[in-house]
Amino acid sequence: MKKILQCLMSLDIGGAETHVVELSKYLSKQGYEVVVASNGGTYSKELMEAGVKVVRIPMHSKRPIFVLQSLVSLNRLMREFKPDIVHAHARIPSLYVSIFEKLYHFRMITTVHFT
Repeated sequence: MKKILQCLMSLDIGGAETHVVELSKYLSKQGYEVVVASNGGTYSKELMEAGVKVVRIPMHSKRPIFVLQSLVSLNRLMREFKPDIVHAHARIPSLYVSIFEKLYHFRMITTVHFT
């Protein structure tokens, strides 16, 4: 079974967030193991009810304490989950994911959501 990790800043109301929720639910129904990592938000409950694991990682801010927490938490998640594909949505999550790409040997996808 393919393992897919989706990383984004938060799961509050918005186009990127809706995209991640719908994509994650669909992939989960198709038999993929999906984990969504973000700072949490409105859509967390909907994902969990659909069988998608949600992990809270503070990728919403560039403040040094959140950067450190995000890198440590994301490293732990990568080691434990061992994703085949990581899909990053936004600049901050994309930067963090790119740091681990060579170390953990997964395929990385970045989607830029913009007006």
